[in-house]
Amino acid sequence: MRVMTAPIKSVSFTDFFLADQLTSQATAISDAVIATGLAHESGITRAVAGACPHWFRLWQCVRRFRDARLVARARDGVVTRWHAISHLINGGKYLTSIAAIATRLLAARRVLPWPLATTLGVLSALYSLLWDLTMDWRILSIQTFCCPAGGKSKVGCYLFPLRFALMPREGCVQARWKYAAAALLDAMLRYVWLMAAVPAAPMGDAFSEQARVSIFAALEILRRSVWNVLRVENEQSANAGSYRAVGVETFGAELQLGDAFAAPSSESLQLSIEGL
Repeated sequence: MRVMTAPIKSVSFTDFFLADQLTSQATAISDAVIATGLAHESGITRAVAGACPHWFRLWQCVRRFRDARLVARARDGVVTRWHAISHLINGGKYLTSIAAIATRLLAARRVLPWPLATTLGVLSALYSLLWDLTMDWRILSIQTFCCPAGGKSKVGCYLFPLRFALMPREGCVQARWKYAAAALLDAMLRYVWLMAAVPAAPMGDAFSEQARVSIFAALEILRRSVWNVLRVENEQSANAGSYRAVGVETFGAELQLGDAFAAPSSESLQLSIEGL
């Protein structure tokens, strides 16, 4: 219920993490609605079932923007203001997903051309992929590059104003190639959920519609499973880096982590036990 009451109640990590899971369950939601007799099997039913989780997630972003803006006004900081705006940018991702579902449904009904629906779907997938890599996983950092005054490389700065950095944070996985493999899998399967939500695209007679829905839904569950691992890993990394996991900012005793899967940190994590 907290997923559907986002505009009214505050949103925690558990709330939006659960809502993110629902965005990958369009097939399961539509099948449940049809099986219980609430709706008939149709493209509209599947499209609505696929759009509802994104609608709930959009309102969660709006609520988080409202709460973060109040914090930004209290602290009057640039970082806190950007944090508030980032929730609106994240909400735009779900808004474009809803638009992609709607245009794909209209294209299936021959109201809009398929190239337009496919283009919007690809743009939505790229939007989501970029957010995954830079925010949800934080394995890619994109920053604007400012040329120094009187520099000799002004032309190069104007042609290439962005600078990219891989793994701008401490990771919990030793093998860095696993992050690259996850990013590649995410890029390959980011468009699959849309094909499962509205499967009526012209693909010939190689597979029946139900077979395509089953395959696309399974691939989306695979992608979401990988996404979950890195999303929680990034959250843990952010908590430890901001001292939110322990709730203190004063460190005294060194904490040795014996996890075989944890990568050795460049800086020792210290934990204060004073006052415990």
